[in-house]
Amino acid sequence: MQTHLRNARVFSGGVVRAVLLLGVGAIGLHAQVEPDSGNSGEVTAYTGFAAGGIGTHALVGASSGLFVNRYGALLIGGMFVPMGSNTVVPNTNAASRSHLYDASLTLNIQIPISNKWAPYGLAATSLLYNTYQLQLKHPDRSVYQVGASEVKFAFETGGGVRYYVSDDWGVKAEYRYAISTQNFSQFAFGIFYRLPSSWPFSFRARSN
Repeated sequence: MQTHLRNARVFSGGVVRAVLLLGVGAIGLHAQVEPDSGNSGEVTAYTGFAAGGIGTHALVGASSGLFVNRYGALLIGGMFVPMGSNTVVPNTNAASRSHLYDASLTLNIQIPISNKWAPYGLAATSLLYNTYQLQLKHPDRSVYQVGASEVKFAFETGGGVRYYVSDDWGVKAEYRYAISTQNFSQFAFGIFYRLPSSWPFSFRARSN
């Protein structure tokens, strides 16, 4: 478990560094790139379901990141899946109240085919954090429960399509396949909103 926690801290540090790099990049790109070049931020909220080695369950999630141009984006996301008695570790017996948290860093490669439609492919690294309850027995056969958790890494790939309702927002459908100790698919539908590349900093300036 200590190894898992060390791995989680390393991954979290990498995510923090990625956020800082995105922020610095947003400032620099905002000064260098023309407004119509596609350089902007994006926030997305989505729902759907996961299916595969972890069973079939509903999911909810959100993501945020930066489009460096019309064709490439780096997004940080989080997803939550209530899994019941399923876990990310195969053959876990007597588990209950299992919850999966998926933190991902995703590269999008987008190919706009019109002003409205933009299919894309994706590749992501992901940290899976699974909490659950185990049902155990005392020597006298009385039953008790203990909390347990697992931290696993995953590689995710897939694709989707964005449909722009207007210049600054739209809807998207996405499929991901996660490869880990338990492989599973994610099917999601969400709403996205596009923001200026300097949006975190311009918001702060307005607040001050």
